[in-house]
Amino acid sequence: MEQIRLAKFGKLEHLEALKAGKLYLSPIKILRNDGTLFRGDENEGKVPIDPAKFYINGMSLMNDYGIPKPSNIMLSYNNDDNRFIFCAAMINEETLVPSHDPNVYVLSAEFKKSICQFGDYVIVFWSSDLINRLYEDAQKIDMKFISVYNRISYLDFDDFSNNYYIETQKKNSNFYARYFIKDIRYKVQNEWRLLIDGLDNHLEANCGEGFSIDIGDFDNAQIFDTSTFLDTLRWNE
Repeated sequence: MEQIRLAKFGKLEHLEALKAGKLYLSPIKILRNDGTLFRGDENEGKVPIDPAKFYINGMSLMNDYGIPKPSNIMLSYNNDDNRFIFCAAMINEETLVPSHDPNVYVLSAEFKKSICQFGDYVIVFWSSDLINRLYEDAQKIDMKFISVYNRISYLDFDDFSNNYYIETQKKNSNFYARYFIKDIRYKVQNEWRLLIDGLDNHLEANCGEGFSIDIGDFDNAQIFDTSTFLDTLRWNE
């Protein structure tokens, strides 16, 4: 299992609940319907389709029939609004840059500007701690669900020079690959994601619109105010 340092930004009470062992996952519809530019993404779980690949009787709709190119065509699936996801930022080589001391790295200005909008506090932990606790809890209560976790792949949704969706599917090797693809404009957020779903049917919300799982006290997780974390984090090479 890959060991990744994660930072989850949000409200203090929500992060304290996570540290106490309450893992809350949001339905994907929350992100689709969020009107903010930094968090909202109407294309969550959707995949762009090359409009030039549409043919009738072997003739291209665009090139042969002269139909104007649409702004975008997205492949989506019905009834997936309640797949539940947990998102956090990765603190790694993508977010760290050299400081005045060449052996010391700090968070990039671009990352700090983007991520500070997500909340006034942050909880920091290892991805492996979260996943191990999730699996241990599922075994204790005999809970049946599918969990998928991975880094987000950031792609130019207007560039069809490569069949990037198929390649990303191969990389993730599962049906849920579409939920781990986002447009390149979100790349600075450097997101890691956990998704859970029911084995036979979709899970039903059990905490408001979301889904909550008790994973036990998160002893090694630490909470900081966002400004302190972003401005004083240092990594010594």
